[in-house]
Amino acid sequence: MNKFLDIDSDLLGFLNEILSNSNVDTLDAQNSIFDAAERLSQNIEKISESIDDELGEKLSADISAATEELEFVDFWKYAIIFNAIENELYQIELPYDESIRQKFIETANSSIEVLDIINGDLDEIGLSENSNESDVFETINLLIGCLYIGLEMAIGYNDEEGEWVSVGDIDVIKQWACGFGNPYEYPDNPVSEAILTALDSEAPGLKDEFYEGLHGFFKYAYQIDIEEFSSDDGPDWDAISEQFEELL
Repeated sequence: MNKFLDIDSDLLGFLNEILSNSNVDTLDAQNSIFDAAERLSQNIEKISESIDDELGEKLSADISAATEELEFVDFWKYAIIFNAIENELYQIELPYDESIRQKFIETANSSIEVLDIINGDLDEIGLSENSNESDVFETINLLIGCLYIGLEMAIGYNDEEGEWVSVGDIDVIKQWACGFGNPYEYPDNPVSEAILTALDSEAPGLKDEFYEGLHGFFKYAYQIDIEEFSSDDGPDWDAISEQFEELL
């Protein structure tokens, strides 16, 4: 799958200890975060049966240490893995709240403020037709990382004390989903404007890699299969954004 959406070494080590202990094929640097989520989901019953309490304690400590200084652009990758195992592997204590949900407000004060991060970082990257693979890598991870935070903060988040703050702003969720999904169809959307800065840059390979990553993101982060909402005219992003109402 998408070569730009890699797995960092700490998460890769955590995943491979789970997989090897269960006699499941391990992952390597060529695998994407989506490959990892798929490998877990296909083997979750076998994995659950093979992890004892002692290994669960070790894995809990390992993943806690790995997420202590997690970069905001990687929140979504860890969330995808946590989503895949949190209700299945009771032996592993995941630092979901303290390492991800409570850190949203350290990144931005509101969902729509995440756009300032996108715009500022895109200015620094300076995409063009001469951009290299490193620029494309940084851009795709930035965009999907910010999409995750933007969507989550429009749903709700944990405050500094760890208390849940419900937001439930379906209009902002639609801005994010539709602005990323088809910014050309929603030109008055501030999210669309930010995304078009990247997509219209003509950076080599960026557009195809971006949309491949976006489809995988919705599938594994929110269990939304874009193909199920697609016709010959393309995906129905209004219908896709409505799927988030179940999370509010």
